[in-house]
Amino acid sequence: PGVQLARVEVLPKFKPQQRISGLIGVISVMVLPQAASHRPPNPRPDRNMLARVHAYLEVRRPIGVELYVIGTEYVALGLGIAVSIREGFARHQVMQDVQDALREFLWPLPPGGHRQKGWQLGRSVINHELEVVVARVKGILTVNDINMFHLNESQNWEMLSGEDLLSLALELWQLPELLTVVVAEGTDAPTEIHDEYGLIEGAGDGVLAPADKNIPIPVVPEICR
Repeated sequence: PGVQLARVEVLPKFKPQQRISGLIGVISVMVLPQAASHRPPNPRPDRNMLARVHAYLEVRRPIGVELYVIGTEYVALGLGIAVSIREGFARHQVMQDVQDALREFLWPLPPGGHRQKGWQLGRSVINHELEVVVARVKGILTVNDINMFHLNESQNWEMLSGEDLLSLALELWQLPELLTVVVAEGTDAPTEIHDEYGLIEGAGDGVLAPADKNIPIPVVPEICR
């Protein structure tokens, strides 16, 4: 009561500290708070929210069950996209609409995400699905190229490699966090992301939409047990 939750997932037999699945007698409850917009950073429960949900469930917990209440673990994602825009449409507006469509598609809360239920836990992000989302934006003539980026161990953006299929693989307890989207008009998608100024190199002479300047660093989610 009084806790503004937007999404709850039950992960049976999952122990969050060790990221181990299949443990009998263990259950984890993942909670996400409500959010006002689809802009990063993605919604994360604070310690107080986790504690209150845990206290509510603890008195209802069957004897012998090991209960955990957790937030999700987000995996950072950056996108560089090259498109062609139909004549008669404002370039910057179309680019903004592309960014908004992608953020809604990858958003963890309903009505965003896959099938408008929030992005499914553990569901990989695939470039071909993103192409379909971009192609549906009003004013887009063609989607020419997409590059996907993840944060490496040094917390620098690194482009995912692949001939045709690009995929950001996620574990059962993970969700994507789209931190940066840059849209270029041209044939080649950006190959580097510069977070500080929101600019892209390698995009030819296309017009670029600004990227996000504030990049939150993913952390291990808080746990109540």
